[in-house]
Amino acid sequence: MAFFGLFKKKKKIILHDELFGEIRFLDFGKHDSYFESKVNFSPDGHPIDCLIPADESGPTEHQRAFYRQLQQNYPAYTEKVKHLIEEEFRHFNEEFIIVDFSKELELEHIRLPQPEKPDYEWELAFSSVHDDNHLITIGFIGEEPDEVHIDG
Repeated sequence: MAFFGLFKKKKKIILHDELFGEIRFLDFGKHDSYFESKVNFSPDGHPIDCLIPADESGPTEHQRAFYRQLQQNYPAYTEKVKHLIEEEFRHFNEEFIIVDFSKELELEHIRLPQPEKPDYEWELAFSSVHDDNHLITIGFIGEEPDEVHIDG
C-alpha cells in the first residue's frame, strides 16, 4: 500500500495572512514545507514572490517581524550585497560595476528564515538588466551575506 500512497492527493491549504495576503502551502516533506505568496515589496513598490518556511499553521510572528524589518532596512542589505554581486559578475566581465542598484537589479523573491532559529538562513534573489537570462541569489546567515549564486 505504500506505493499507492505516493499518488494520494495532498490537501490544498490556502490561508489569508494579515501581512502576506493569500498564501498557498507547498508540502515537500517534513523539512521542506513552506508557504508561497505574491507580496508588494514596499521599497521597490512591485510584487515579488515570498517563500515562507512553515508548517500547515502558517507564518510565525517572528517571520512577519523579520519581513517588516527587511523592508525598513532594505537599502542597507543592498549595500551589503552590491560588492558581492560585482565580484561574481566579474567572472564574466572584468570591468563590471553597479552604478545604480535600484535601476540595475530588481528583487524577484525572498526566502524568509525558518521560525526562531538562532543562526537563521534566508535569501534575496534578483534579476539584472545586465543579463536577462540569469537570477542572482544571495544567501544570508543572520545579518550577513554568505554566498552568491548566478543561475541560468
